[in-house]
Formats: sequence, structure tokens, C-alpha cells
Amino acid sequence: MERSSNNYQFDPNVDKFAYVLNILAGHNAYEFIRINLSGALPSTTTLKNYNQNISLPLRECEFRFDLLKNYLGSIDSNYVFAEGSS
Repeated sequence: MERSSNNYQFDPNVDKFAYVLNILAGHNAYEFIRINLSGALPSTTTLKNYNQNISLPLRECEFRFDLLKNYLGSIDSNYVFAEGSS
């Protein structure tokens, strides 16, 4: 495992949390939190690398309704939360 230039290594759970936080809060809010809590959250470059390495990376404007329908069926749910940014 390689270390980043700032020598921070994050637990995989922190990477997941940061990734979701970035999606739900938005880029500006994420950067504000990351800068004010120095060393607590990975950089946006690290998040981009994380996105490329997960099995189903998220891409803007790419909808996977079939996968969502299958997942909702597997957890016996008919509801989903969706967020849109302007």
C-alpha cells in the first residue's frame, strides 16, 4: 500500500463515509469540512481514486434503474431517497 504525499492513510470506513459525505453535502461543503478538520478526511483526489476502485463507480448522469430495482427487491423496500444538485 502506498502512502500519499501527506502521509495520511485512512481506514476503508472513513473512505466510504467521506465518499457519501461528498455526494450528499456537495463538493464545497465537503472541502469546507475537510480543510477545517485537517487530516480527518481524504482529499478529493483520493475520493476520485476510491470511486474508480469500487465495484460500481458512480458517474454523473448515469442511471442504473435495473440495479436499483433489484436492490430494492432484495431488501423488500419500495422507497428510495434521491438528491439533486443544481
